[in-house]
Amino acid sequence: MKNTLMRLAIISSALIVNSAYAATLYVEKWGEENAVCSRTEPCNLINAALNRATPNSRIIVGPGNYQENLVINTIGIKLESTGGSKVTTIDGRGSIAATGPTIDVQSDRVSIGKIRGKGFTILSKNAEVIRAGNGAEIVNCNIIPPAASFIVYTAEEIFSPASLVAGLRIEGNNLYQIVDQLPASKAIGCELDNALNPTVASLVTAPSLSAVNVIGDSVILTENNILGFGVDVIDLSKTTRRSTIKNNNIKHDFRSISGMAGFPFKASNFRDAGFAGIILSGSGSLVSDNNIEKVGNSGDALSSGIVSLSEKARITNNIVDSFYASISLLTPQTVSRNVIVNPTLLGVTDIGGGASILDNTISATKINSQAAGVVSSNSRFIRGNNINGFDAGVGLFITQQDTNDFRNRKFTTISNNNFYDLGENSIAGMNGRCGVFFLEAESFGTPIAIMPVRMSRNFFGSTTELPQIKRSSNDSIGGVAQTSGDSWHICADRGLVTTIFASGISTIAGVTTKPTLRPNRIRALLRINPL
Repeated sequence: MKNTLMRLAIISSALIVNSAYAATLYVEKWGEENAVCSRTEPCNLINAALNRATPNSRIIVGPGNYQENLVINTIGIKLESTGGSKVTTIDGRGSIAATGPTIDVQSDRVSIGKIRGKGFTILSKNAEVIRAGNGAEIVNCNIIPPAASFIVYTAEEIFSPASLVAGLRIEGNNLYQIVDQLPASKAIGCELDNALNPTVASLVTAPSLSAVNVIGDSVILTENNILGFGVDVIDLSKTTRRSTIKNNNIKHDFRSISGMAGFPFKASNFRDAGFAGIILSGSGSLVSDNNIEKVGNSGDALSSGIVSLSEKARITNNIVDSFYASISLLTPQTVSRNVIVNPTLLGVTDIGGGASILDNTISATKINSQAAGVVSSNSRFIRGNNINGFDAGVGLFITQQDTNDFRNRKFTTISNNNFYDLGENSIAGMNGRCGVFFLEAESFGTPIAIMPVRMSRNFFGSTTELPQIKRSSNDSIGGVAQTSGDSWHICADRGLVTTIFASGISTIAGVTTKPTLRPNRIRALLRINPL
């Protein structure tokens, strides 16, 4: 009993100490410049309140246009408005906006805005709207001499230490980014003075140009309207733990920078080449109930709605509209009940393998829509999807990459999907117009693609045609018939399809599929975000 009372006394003392440091500060446009930021004597600048803030302080901002750039470096700051985003603006398009964000967060457990009408409209120009944390950037480099004189010198990068923030919340805001010039890249010189030796190429680091860029853990973005004119809208590629992006309207438009000199300025690998609505990392992240739309010149090359590197992420109930590649996965994740509209090239792309692609609606309504509704590389489940309208492309493009270990190979289950209204047009040289296309990948002398696939209860056809399984032509490019008006429901590279018409069962190199005679019920949910 004595120990229990002692613990309670310690906890109570800690609460008293913490509450003593926490303060509620007030900001009003009619406030005084050197006020104490109280309810009766409010400050007239948000920065003035930040300068007076102590850990876990709450800053209440009245209506008005605050032309400021904020740096939040006190733990636990809660920044919210009284009148909401329609009447309360933080405008960071001032003299330093070309080099810094409107809000720079450098501490943990910071919240910006609040749902139910307590957020802000936050503007930036040629920089992030909100940036949190600092990454390990290249700040210098060392020249490594060769072991022998005929070997070329090399360079070793020197990185700055990373600074991560945890627990950032961005809620109920309008975030608007304007870009009319590209931030300058930094060249880290490592050239040799000795002209007799080969010159080491200078290292160049490109700046980030996202509306929201967070380096840290456990980020929450909910009920925001975000318009990004930069390379990415939300960049969470350097988060290491679960992040939540839910109930946001996210619009991506980089028309203003796509024609500028030096664009694109990212690296050529897949991770850095994409220009995305969301780039996501962090184990167990959630992307749910968002509207993600590519506006302006829809389908710009390499634009993606969601690029996810997150382990075991859930991407569910989103509407993704008019991107070049709608959802791209580099690790095993679950993509379910999303509505994907008008992808220029790809609907869902599983490059990492092991994903579950469930109950999505993927619809390409534009004429000569190419590529595929789903590209699968060792996906675990492809089930309950409705894929239609890729009239010069493929509903499902599937390949099983060789793991060099037969014991670890998992079956891909393809069941209860609808593949319809595909292959109505022909483009010369395109491997398209198939419901499902199997690509042969060979390593041990046996096609790898055919062994791990199970197909059942899928619907193939169109609104005017009964489902049939047809064998691809071996005389055409890639084993796919190219004759105008001649479409196939199942195709395979190098003639891997054999058809047994007598029994009504078609065998794809040892894998049996029995199509249904009618489509499944569409289970993907079309949810309209109320914002």
